[in-house]
Amino acid sequence: AVPLFLFGIALGWLVMPQAVQFFVGFTPEGGANLPTASVYISFVTRLYLAFGVAMVLPVLLVGLNMLGVLPGRMIVKHWRITVFLVMLVAAIAAPGSDAISMFYMAVPLVVLFGVAIALCLWGDRRRDRRSGQREVDVEAELAAGPKPLDQI
Repeated sequence: AVPLFLFGIALGWLVMPQAVQFFVGFTPEGGANLPTASVYISFVTRLYLAFGVAMVLPVLLVGLNMLGVLPGRMIVKHWRITVFLVMLVAAIAAPGSDAISMFYMAVPLVVLFGVAIALCLWGDRRRDRRSGQREVDVEAELAAGPKPLDQI
């Protein structure tokens, strides 16, 4: 999760010049735009945190799958909703109204969610294989009969 968070901050750093240019574009011609340090620092912090937290969301998806709360098949079944929500989060979190800054967040998120879905399906298959083997082991123990007390 930490490398993904740092990757998100790096993406935020790439988007920062476009975001500042977008907001400076609202200044009327001949006017001056002198934001205070506190306004600028809070803007930069929010931008970096939005990009960093957004890149960690696929880890949450895999974590819920590992806990058994969210099966991989359900995620694949609702992939359209997932892509829509990723685009919505990217549109809300991206600072400018331009599509470029939104796609700086959306494309890596869709790729990361694809990787997360593949990991969830792989984990489900592994979990199913293990539970099937456990059922066979339990049936073999029951067929063997009761064990003497010294073997328990």
